[in-house]
Amino acid sequence: MRVLKFYGNIPIKSITSSLHQEFINDLIEKGYSKSTIKKSHSFLNRALQQAVYDRILHFNPCDNVELKHRDLKNPEKAQYIPKDKIKPFLAAVKKRDVYQYYMFRFMVETGIRVGEANALFWSDYDKKNKTISITKSYDQKSDRWNPTKNKEDRTIYITEDLAKELTKLKYLQNANRIVNEDIYNDSHDFIFCNSFGDPIPRSTTHNTMKHVTENILGLEKGLSIHKLRHTHATLLLESDVPMKVIQERLGHKTMSVTEQVYSHVTENMNHKAKEDFEKFIQEKEIF
Repeated sequence: MRVLKFYGNIPIKSITSSLHQEFINDLIEKGYSKSTIKKSHSFLNRALQQAVYDRILHFNPCDNVELKHRDLKNPEKAQYIPKDKIKPFLAAVKKRDVYQYYMFRFMVETGIRVGEANALFWSDYDKKNKTISITKSYDQKSDRWNPTKNKEDRTIYITEDLAKELTKLKYLQNANRIVNEDIYNDSHDFIFCNSFGDPIPRSTTHNTMKHVTENILGLEKGLSIHKLRHTHATLLLESDVPMKVIQERLGHKTMSVTEQVYSHVTENMNHKAKEDFEKFIQEKEIF
């Protein structure tokens, strides 16, 4: 069988998402049909999911695998909003819809996933310590609450300015509760919602992101909302925040994922490090 032939005697705990992606890539390169690839994937997926249920594994490596060829050696570089365009981008979003502005501003400053942002309650916000607890994700399409992508909770510290923005948002929501008292949705107390307390539809945020990035960045095809996460990570890297800290803040399972996705920034950082080193040894006349 194809799965057994590829994995051989590899221990189940040594199976990673990258390894399984290599297996899928191998099947594609050998010309197997989509049906065969899907069956092979499903076979291993069921076995690994059972291992999760039996607490042999903490998560299922098949969850992060695409059933199409992915270049593991040359991953696609992350797209993001350049730092000089962030302010006009947010201003344009605010002019379009103030509720989306607060959500987009938060995502740029924290790097959380859109499903994690949709799942935030005010009870997840520690105003005193200025932290946000990321413990769940909300899928609007299926109306399901799920764990975070890597099934691990994390706590994110936010800036003083972002905390002030959340205070403004809270005041606005309190006013909406009074104005729309009879129809306001108080069932979850979402941080990010419309004037009636309902989650902002994904289609709305998608259209706003596409429209504004096309106009502000002059792109033929606008960016997806996930690029706000890439924007945050890029800002952290350019601020010389250690890669390990960025990995934990973004909720990546391993640091290699972070390094692969944001290789475009680390390349620039390496060039800057070389220039700084050259300047240092010249000034100190070391050689």
